[in-house]
This record gives sequence, structure tokens and C-alpha cells, in this order.
Amino acid sequence: MLMAMAISLSALAMSADAADAHRPGPVHGLEIVALEDRIVISGYLPEDHSSYGIKGVHIYRGTGPETLSLRYTLKAYAETTGYFVYRDVEVANGVTYYYRVAAFNVLGDGELSELLAATSIGAPPAPQDLSASVTCGYVRLTWSPPPSDGGSPITHYSVFRGLRGSEPTLIANVSALSYDDRNVTFGDSFYSYETCAVNENGPGKHSRTVFASMPMPVVNGRIIDARGEPIAGAMVTVDSNGTTASTGPNGTFSIALTPGPHRLTVWIDGRSAHWIDLVAPSGAYDLGDILVNDKGRGPGLGLDTIAFMGVIAIVTTGMVIWAMGKARIR
Repeated sequence: MLMAMAISLSALAMSADAADAHRPGPVHGLEIVALEDRIVISGYLPEDHSSYGIKGVHIYRGTGPETLSLRYTLKAYAETTGYFVYRDVEVANGVTYYYRVAAFNVLGDGELSELLAATSIGAPPAPQDLSASVTCGYVRLTWSPPPSDGGSPITHYSVFRGLRGSEPTLIANVSALSYDDRNVTFGDSFYSYETCAVNENGPGKHSRTVFASMPMPVVNGRIIDARGEPIAGAMVTVDSNGTTASTGPNGTFSIALTPGPHRLTVWIDGRSAHWIDLVAPSGAYDLGDILVNDKGRGPGLGLDTIAFMGVIAIVTTGMVIWAMGKARIR
């Protein structure tokens, strides 16, 4: 029994040795070249590749010598001369990649090659996390650096802007990771933005596209009289040539303003009854109740009536005095 087991283990060992003996030998003549946005590996299959039934080569890659994993299987065919080329195009410029190569057949990989390393140098990859927000009347853009500098320090970032789906054009070059676009118009505006990093090799890939719309800020309010009653039908104007709004039955109004200083004037019955100086914000803003001391509206006597009655009273008093004087003369 023990002898049979020993013979069996010996047969297994011989079988494993035989399998190892029929695995492919090492590839040779390996060369690695780093180009912009790609790394090219070339070499030759083992010289006896036909007799070992080699199916191809396995390319192992990692960003560190100890992090290699199977990256690609390059198949070999009967008519293969033994020379192979692999182009790794999924690389980031400025990042060092490590490779090992092994020929394989039905029994598995042969001997792994020596460790290869290369760094693709060129323009930087795209910046990350670009975002756009509308604040205080302008568009603020922020982003994060690309995952690498392309193998050369980043000198600046280029910012591109498009309007309503048009092709983005360059609007600024900045060294920071943010940009405030203040050259925007309000109303029916819809902007798109992209950015890219630039090094001595030129501009890199563009970031994702983000969008920002610029609606006109709206100011709300309610016009009331001295008794707290709403004044309907009043007119509210912006500056001397701006927009105009009228108050509804409950005295409320909404009026669009461009950001910046403005004068709002309240007109009642064609005359200026009140004005407000304000700086319009970038978003909606509520002025609340606006008291207009309009004594000419509502029950009672208006200013015009009081003035007219005053004139009549003066004239009447004068006539009475004149009449009394005439009576005394007689």
C-alpha cells in the first residue's frame, strides 16, 4: 500500500515536471516605448514557440511593481512570425506603469519577463469635478486637478464657454482651480463651460461640460397706504427707462431687475408717490410691505381737494372782508 502511494506521488511529480517542461520559455527582445497617450511594448515569442503550441502572450500591468494584474491577452496564430506588438492606449500621461510579459499555451504561462516600466509624457489628462454655480450675478466655476500633470508641471488652466449649444471658445487662462465669469448677461441666457490643464507639451484633454442659466432676478413687494390697506393699480418702475409692473388687487407686484443698484418708483394716479433705492441680488428677493403715504386715495379729502378748498376759503374770506368794508363806508 505504501509502495503504491509512493509510486503514485512519484508519478504526479514526474507529471508536474513534464508539464513544466512543456510550458513556453521566456519571451525575448522586449522593448518598451512611451509616447503621448500610449505605451508600446514589442518583443519575440520563444524561439521554439511552434513546438510548444504557444497561443499568445499575456500582458500584466500595474502602477507599482507589486500590483500587476492581467491586462491583455495578445493571441498568436499559426502564421505568426514570433514578433508581437502591444499598444496600451489606456494610460494617463505622467503616470508610471509597470509590465511583465509571459508566453502561454494550454498548460498556462511560461516564464515571466523582467519588469518593464515606462511613463507616458504629454499634455495633461482632463481636470476633474468641474462644477458651475450662479451667485451674486456671475457664474463661479470650480474644479480639481487632473490625476497627473502629464509628466510636466501644469502651467495654467484654460476656461472655455459656449452659449446655447454653440462651440465653446476660450475666455480665460488662470492658475487657480476656480474662475468667476462676470461677463454674462441675464434673461434668456444658457451657458456651457469646459476647462483643460496646460503644460509645456500643450493643452490637455477637456473636462466634462457643465451648464449655467442666468434668469433675471425678481423682486417682490406689496404697496399699502397709511391705513395698511393694499393699493391696487399702482405702477412700479425701475430707473428711468427700466421695466414696469402694476400692483394687483392685493397690492402686490413682481418686477425683474439686473443685479446692481436701482431706483424703484411707485406711481399713483400718474404722479410719483414713493421711491426706493436698492441693490438687486442675484436671486428672488421680497421687499415686504411698502408704505406709501398717499393722502389723496380712499375716503375723505385728498390733497388736491384740500388745496382747492383752501383757495376758495381765501377768496371767500377776502370777498367777505371787502363787502364788510363797503358796508361801513356807506
